[in-house]
Amino acid sequence: MSDREPVQSEARSDKPRDKDGLPVVPSLAAIGELVAAFLFIYGVDWLAPQLAILDFEPHPFWIPLLLLSLQYGTVSGLVAAGAAIAATMLAGLPEPGIGENHFAYFLRVWGEPILWIAMALLVGQFRMRQIAAKQELHRLNEALSSQRADLAAHCAGLRQRCEILDRELATRRDTEPFRGLAAVAVAHARMTAGGASPSLSEVLAILIPAVFPGARAEVFLAATAGGVSRVATYPAQGDLAATVTLPAAHPLVRAVVGRGERAMALDRDGERMLIGVALAAVPVRDVSGAIVGLLTLDGASPAALSKSGIDALSVVAEVIGSALGQAASTGSSEQRTAGPVLACVLAPAAVPQTAES
Repeated sequence: MSDREPVQSEARSDKPRDKDGLPVVPSLAAIGELVAAFLFIYGVDWLAPQLAILDFEPHPFWIPLLLLSLQYGTVSGLVAAGAAIAATMLAGLPEPGIGENHFAYFLRVWGEPILWIAMALLVGQFRMRQIAAKQELHRLNEALSSQRADLAAHCAGLRQRCEILDRELATRRDTEPFRGLAAVAVAHARMTAGGASPSLSEVLAILIPAVFPGARAEVFLAATAGGVSRVATYPAQGDLAATVTLPAAHPLVRAVVGRGERAMALDRDGERMLIGVALAAVPVRDVSGAIVGLLTLDGASPAALSKSGIDALSVVAEVIGSALGQAASTGSSEQRTAGPVLACVLAPAAVPQTAES
């Protein structure tokens, strides 16, 4: 589109434009036609003097006067009237008749020139209105032509964009529809297989890329000092020295861990709880159904922040709970961290809940 727009704009700028406003001076074409008309009248009078064409009634000067008024408007009509009056005066004024008063003589001499001026004004104004309407139509035509050219350029750009999107869709490799279920099956197989059970970070590395591509996830488990502490992340971090801890009075901890609710940023209440933490959070339950922590999701696509997306995140949380139960049988440090669940999380959250009730 960028390659076409300059060409179109230059093409529009080269188009001839009508002069805005009504004419205030006669055009060269009008003056030329006036001279030609007068030369024709005087030529006929000179070639055929017996016709006495200048004595015809109505006067032959009416012809160029009406033609110029109808063709070019008031200004050219007044010029033609002035030329006709000047030619009449140069030919000489008639002698007043015997007993003719001044008023009758004035009407006989100046009656027709006054009619020339009046007719030039009357007919010329009608023509000027037509010229004004024509100029307005020309301006509207230019505006519509410019808009049409802009729309054509925009449509060409949209067509190119659609072609690019079509090529991207044609070459894009869609995610397998059962990739998430396959990842859950792999995680369960890892947990039920013999040997050391996978860590929470390994479980997240199996599930999150398959269910929520490009997203980040964190697991918070109950801490002995109250609240919940981050124990696993995806993408995995080298160490968790700077462990993030959410206090028991945090609204997210009270809602998700204390009351077993699910939160996402698209909800008004969930947005207030999740500010500065993540985009979505669900409780993590152990094999007995007790809440041992929460799972957060961040950096996910908008499609993940829906009911189906939260349901999928809850499935991931159930697998995390199963992994905690599996780790309990092997004495994993992560399960020992999550040991005092109700004592550390529900008890501190009981005081605010009592106050709210």
